[in-house]
Amino acid sequence: MKSAGKTEIRRLARAVAAHTRLFWTAALCILVNAAATLAPAEWGQYLVGALETKQFDALPFFALLAFIIIAVKEVSDFLRRFTMDSLGYYTSADLQRALHDKILLLPMAFFRKNEMGALVSRATNDIAVIRQFLTQNLSSIIKDPLVVLLGAVMLFLKNWIFTLELLAVGILIALSMQFFGNRIRRVAKRVQGKMAAAVVRMQESLFAIDAVKLFHREDYHRRRYSRAITHYLKLSRRMIRLDALGPPVNEFLSFMAAFIIVGSGVMFITDGTMQPSELVAFVLYLAILAQPLNAVTNIVLQYKKAAASTARVFEILDEPIEDDTADLPPLPPVRGDVEFRGVSFYYQTGTPVLRDITLRIAAGETLAIVGASGCGKTTLVNLIARLYHPQQGNILIDGHDIARVSLASLREQIGYVPQENFLFAGTARENILYGRPEASDAEVIEAARLAFADEFIERLPKKYHSRIGERGQLLSGGQKQRLALARVFVRRPRILILDEATSALDAESEKLIQKALDGVLKRQTTIIIAHRLSTVRKADRVIVLDDGRIAESGTHAELMARAGSRYAAFARLQN
Repeated sequence: MKSAGKTEIRRLARAVAAHTRLFWTAALCILVNAAATLAPAEWGQYLVGALETKQFDALPFFALLAFIIIAVKEVSDFLRRFTMDSLGYYTSADLQRALHDKILLLPMAFFRKNEMGALVSRATNDIAVIRQFLTQNLSSIIKDPLVVLLGAVMLFLKNWIFTLELLAVGILIALSMQFFGNRIRRVAKRVQGKMAAAVVRMQESLFAIDAVKLFHREDYHRRRYSRAITHYLKLSRRMIRLDALGPPVNEFLSFMAAFIIVGSGVMFITDGTMQPSELVAFVLYLAILAQPLNAVTNIVLQYKKAAASTARVFEILDEPIEDDTADLPPLPPVRGDVEFRGVSFYYQTGTPVLRDITLRIAAGETLAIVGASGCGKTTLVNLIARLYHPQQGNILIDGHDIARVSLASLREQIGYVPQENFLFAGTARENILYGRPEASDAEVIEAARLAFADEFIERLPKKYHSRIGERGQLLSGGQKQRLALARVFVRRPRILILDEATSALDAESEKLIQKALDGVLKRQTTIIIAHRLSTVRKADRVIVLDDGRIAESGTHAELMARAGSRYAAFARLQN
């Protein structure tokens, strides 16, 4: 685990260095600033020497030199901070963009195992920790160790005995940083996990706010969120203790080093082996090095916390994306013939959701799938769009194995209307264009007309350019569903999948959507998952799924007339 943290920070460093011009500009500023930071020690030594020898005519020169050194130091310090902090913002933005883009490419199986709130936490809280580390510490990450290194070399050249004494204390400080840093890193990763859990609770409260209020469960959600925050705070206190204890311990060791150096220096001056100006220079170097040395200590502790967040971000970036090998050929334009050959599927090792499904849906046919909840209806249609891959068997469209064609070319020819459609916080027109961004205004209007969405869009204040609110909250349930249908119709898909598209609607809205479907059913292959017989009756064929298998197949009339028919029993429940 220790090497893993170093690996992630090396990857973070490569991401920083990717901004080449800014990086080298910052490096030059750091080098100049480091030299200007150490210069007063040499300047002070010569000033003391001049005062000892009463060379008062040299004082104006030393004053001018001091002014130049301070000016160079402060200007280079501004440029160092500006360029390095800019690098921090650019790098964290790059990571946030890469994380967002990678999440979009991950397979559906990944989202079944990971809560959305936890992913949001990685894209916000963990990135914020990284950004804070880079912007607050990146300008010191290179400069302060460089100052310490150059200062150590100068000290060694001036008095190697003193330097060895400092080295012994330095080793103690390094061991102290390692001790505190490793513990902070382990706790920090757990702290970020607890924060992610709190974000999940917050997200659930917000997304389900209607249910929260209707069921009067505000107290329940307050308690859940409070527990999550309490667990986060408990771990945070441990990290704060470690964070607060490290710097005082290291400052105490630094003070002891200074005490030893000054005491030794006084002894050397007393026995005549050292000049006072040499001790002054050494003490000045120590005073100058104290700040960057303490900064290095703090940076190491902050680095351990950033390493934990960096590891969590790169865990997502290293996840395998959806299987879409670049050399797979595109699926040519299809008629819509769909065939399942011995398909079995399970989400986890255990009981299969689908068992040995063999089924052919002819191009232009309308197939209805019915069955009890959990029997595998949605899973069956998800496999057609390659949201998941079957463990056994093959799925073919017009004779092409969908596992051997590019994912984009497959999904471009499929239209999917789920039971709960997500509408975006834009205009009605933008939501329809989401189905096919290159569609013309005439095609958008035609799609809305086919879905009977034009009927309410024309009554909106700005018609197609009216905003519909976040998640379409300014529309009724039926209006949302018709707009979702228009979004699919504008795609002109060869295969249309309707997953309980009318189950949550009132009778009037269902009639409108049913009329919309009547107008397009024969234009493509249509697969309907439905419970309501009004939707199923017009299908060319009905299959009944039971325990992951096809239990019955036939037309509505044939299945109703069949003795002992599951479908007939299902139909009677609705009468």
